[in-house]
Amino acid sequence: MRTVSDVLQNHGGHVEFTTKEGKVIKVKYLTLKAMSEYENKLQNKAIRQLAQQKDAIPQDIYMKMFSELMDNVAVGHYAFGSELCSKSLTTIQGITSLISILCDVSEDEALELLANNKDDFKLVFDEVVRKSIGSKDDEREDTEKKR
Repeated sequence: MRTVSDVLQNHGGHVEFTTKEGKVIKVKYLTLKAMSEYENKLQNKAIRQLAQQKDAIPQDIYMKMFSELMDNVAVGHYAFGSELCSKSLTTIQGITSLISILCDVSEDEALELLANNKDDFKLVFDEVVRKSIGSKDDEREDTEKKR
């Protein structure tokens, strides 16, 4: 069985992927740092969206909404793996944001990569997740090795 220590040692790994255009992209493993970057993007997006409403709503209501938003940040509503995070990763904006982090490209470039290589990206991300956090097959192999 893989442990947290095993996962943390994968900090420098990546999967190479060649686009249909022939460009080689290094897709980094899903590390705690990458997860944190995604969480920060979600939090910052929520803060920006609320800030855009500041002039449209009364000050006391705005401050209450801001306080609730900060409470949500503090209790982990934006944490990687949370319900909110999982829902965000079902959207094009969310997945391109994660691709931009893992491929070290802009969100526009990530959207283009996804649009032009959609089927291949599914395979690449399955491999990234498997190598980042393991899979049931990895756990079975570890158990069999111990026997």
